[in-house]
Amino acid sequence: MRTSDNTLVTVITQRIFDGPIANGRFIVDAPPPAQFQIPTLGWWGVIVMAGILGIVGFIVLRRRKVADSVR
Repeated sequence: MRTSDNTLVTVITQRIFDGPIANGRFIVDAPPPAQFQIPTLGWWGVIVMAGILGIVGFIVLRRRKVADSVR
């Protein structure tokens, strides 16, 4: 049998409700895990990025306030 993404699924069963459809649900094995690591930030990276975002936000707000007072 083939699934919607054309993956071949072999079903070997000897019991009722032990096949690819059990209790109204289609059951297949999960795909293998990805072979590459997904880059993420560590806790210190998150803290540094939040600090940078805060500083940039402060600078942008201050420039807007100065630009509004000049008009």
